[in-house]
Amino acid sequence: MEDLQAARISRDYSGFLLREVDWSLIEEGTEFVSRIDYIRRFTFTAHLSGIGKWTGMSTEVVDADRVALRLHAAIEEALVSAQFLNLTELTTSISTDRLAFQYRDPDYEFDLTFLGDGTVVLERRGSRMRAFHDWYTSFMPYVPQILRRAMAAFDTELHHRLMPPHPTPADTVNAMGTDVPERVKLLSSSFNFEVVCHRLAHEDSAKISTNLEVMRDNVAVRLPDAGGVMTRQEGEPHVADYGRMDYRIGLRHPKRNYVTQFLTVMAPSNAKWSGLFFTFAYVGENSTDWGEGHRVAINPRFFLSPEACADAYISFFLDIGLVGFVASVTKGYTFTTTASTLD
Repeated sequence: MEDLQAARISRDYSGFLLREVDWSLIEEGTEFVSRIDYIRRFTFTAHLSGIGKWTGMSTEVVDADRVALRLHAAIEEALVSAQFLNLTELTTSISTDRLAFQYRDPDYEFDLTFLGDGTVVLERRGSRMRAFHDWYTSFMPYVPQILRRAMAAFDTELHHRLMPPHPTPADTVNAMGTDVPERVKLLSSSFNFEVVCHRLAHEDSAKISTNLEVMRDNVAVRLPDAGGVMTRQEGEPHVADYGRMDYRIGLRHPKRNYVTQFLTVMAPSNAKWSGLFFTFAYVGENSTDWGEGHRVAINPRFFLSPEACADAYISFFLDIGLVGFVASVTKGYTFTTTASTLD
């Protein structure tokens, strides 16, 4: 697929149709991805401004029931567009501080929660990578549309609260028209992908290795001794001397200076040092441009479009996260992946 390869190189996914990317195209173009059988979790988070909280001291700021009806309709439309037609499995839960939507289809389940402080969380539990790919490429391009509908619904509620007790026709037009600035805006957004590699073994040996051995070989050239001094170590690390090892780095996006790409690997001691826990976070937020020495504002239009969903998944998670980072960290070792807890 020429469009896919061109977008990967340019990091330009404007007008790109993510739903047309079949899993076979991913496996053919990136051989290492075929070694990743499972993804542990996916979370999309956004923070909206202008809401504060839904309930005040004596009155509701937002009519949660009314907003829930509008959001339920928006999610149903997204499910139909994604061809997830099991609409009876979509349920809504309303409380004083959140609106929770659960879709319990056996193949395409997810949870979408709107919190009273403006936080939006979309979460999908672990599954096989092929199943996750089908879900993500079908549904995620419509999430920006849901966000836009949610922002419009909250804006309508807030504008309604700001109108005079007995508005004149002019006041009504002003409160609901284009002359009044939107109060609800996108402040930040992040795509978080998690992968766990375990049953680590060196390619030249059938002996099971600890996660510290892998980290020592490919990530941490030196480890601190009892006095905190970084030293080179020969042989296997003495696991009794360590609790856990984490490595985290943030890479600036080559084209969008308000996007940071975080690569994290953790080597905890649980399950006999058997697992490497990877987290990949594609984060858009107000940040510092170190070259210019000033703050850079997020571009909400980018994150409220399918373009961000495609770039975060293909160029960041698959290409940088899996083919680049996981392959480098596990170089020389075999492993398996899991969507559940370690044995």
